[in-house]
Amino acid sequence: MLLSDFSVEILVDGEPLTEYSAENSSVLTTGNSFYYKKPEYRVLEKSTQNYYVAIPSPGTQFTVRLSAACATQEEPIMAFLYVDRINDFTHIALTDKGSKIKQYFWNDERDVKYALQFGKYRYPLEPPPDPNLPIYTPTHIPGKKMRATSRVLPHNNVQGALGTISVYFYRARQVSRMVDIPPFRIKSSNITEAHRTKEGISEQIGFKPFDLETREMVPILCQLEAIDDHAIVALHIHYRSREWLMEHNIIQMQPIPEILSAMAPPSFRISLKRPAPKSDEALQD
Repeated sequence: MLLSDFSVEILVDGEPLTEYSAENSSVLTTGNSFYYKKPEYRVLEKSTQNYYVAIPSPGTQFTVRLSAACATQEEPIMAFLYVDRINDFTHIALTDKGSKIKQYFWNDERDVKYALQFGKYRYPLEPPPDPNLPIYTPTHIPGKKMRATSRVLPHNNVQGALGTISVYFYRARQVSRMVDIPPFRIKSSNITEAHRTKEGISEQIGFKPFDLETREMVPILCQLEAIDDHAIVALHIHYRSREWLMEHNIIQMQPIPEILSAMAPPSFRISLKRPAPKSDEALQD
C-alpha cells in the first residue's frame, strides 16, 4: 500500500501479496491509516480505504518491505513494525528513497531470531499473559528508554492490532548511543471467539525461532532518535482468509474457466481461397 510518500508491502518468496482495498467498515481492528501533511506535519489526513491481503497456506513465511520517498541522510525516518500488536523494540532506519526489508524479529537478548509466518500454530506455545502484570508499551518517544505501565491500555491505544501488520514512521535525527531494552517475549497473540466472529480473525501470525551460527549477543546500538512524540504516518495492512474477504465483497468472485470459455465469442476461420469461376450459362442468367 502507498500513502503520501510512504509504502508497505507483504512479501512471500520475494513477491508482494495481492492487496485488496475497501472503504472503512466496522470490522476494523485498528483506526484508519493516516499521515500528517508536510512541511509542518500538523494537519492529519486519514485514509478513506483499508487494505487487505489474503492469508496464504498455513506456515507460509513472509517479510515486510517498506520505504519513505522523503527520507534523506539529513532528514532520516525511523520505521517500527508491529505484527499482531507485537514489536521487538527495534526500528528500520530509512535514509533515502530506497526500500528496506524486515525479515525477522529479535528476542530481548538479541541472540534469537524469529521468522514471521502465517498459520494456526504459535511459536513458542505459551499460556496467555496475566492481564494484571505490568506491560511495556512503545507509545513513548522511540529511541528513548522504555518504561513500564501497570494499567492495561484501552483497545486501539496500543500500536497495531490483531489481524494486522502495521508500520509507524517517525521523523528522526542522527545519534549514536546504547539503549536500554526491557525484558519481553516474542509470542503469538491469543484469538478470542469475538475476534473470530466479529472481526474475521481465524489465524494469527506465528513466530518461528531459528538457530544462529553464533550465540553472541548483538549490541543494542541506536543510531536514530525520533524528533516527535507521535508517528507522522501509520500504515495498516489487514490479513484475513480468502473466504472472509469474499464474503465481505472485498475480493470479488472470480469466474471459473468453464464460464469464461462459455462466454467467449464463437471462433471462425476466414478462407483465402478464391471461388471457382462461374460457367458461361451461369453468367448468362
